[in-house]
Amino acid sequence: ARLMAIADVYDALLSKRCYKEAFSHEKALSIMAEGKGQHFDPVMLQVFLDNEPVFFAIAEKYNDG
Repeated sequence: ARLMAIADVYDALLSKRCYKEAFSHEKALSIMAEGKGQHFDPVMLQVFLDNEPVFFAIAEKYNDG
């Protein structure tokens, strides 16, 4: 569940929705970093942040457009 919280929020922030535009990768990271230790497990989020280029590449590859 802790891992899925990170993946779900990252995907939601990068995705355009009917109620919002997509955020940039940098803005998404900033928003998520603010939730470290509150909304997100601090250890899991740090691993995500340490490997963010990998996650960005995956997001770009599977971007819905």
